[in-house]
Amino acid sequence: MKSGVEHPWQRKFLGYTVCNREYKRPFTRAKNLMRLGLDEKRAWNSAQTGWASWQNAGTSDLNQALPKKLFDRFGLVSLMGYYHQLIRFT
Repeated sequence: MKSGVEHPWQRKFLGYTVCNREYKRPFTRAKNLMRLGLDEKRAWNSAQTGWASWQNAGTSDLNQALPKKLFDRFGLVSLMGYYHQLIRFT
């Protein structure tokens, strides 16, 4: 089974959880986005958008701050890979 987050929905959900649900205030969100590798201007623009949390989770800023390699490093299991493995054995 492949490791990592392959499906875009999984990445969007994790971005939503990490950057929008945990960090409620824009200052905290911007500070942590800068810590994840975004430059200061993009972090502040992303943190202070008026968008809903789920809309903000699919932006290119969060895709840059939370790349697929990060999820691979955590050893997260791909649901699509697991699904295809189950289909193959049934």
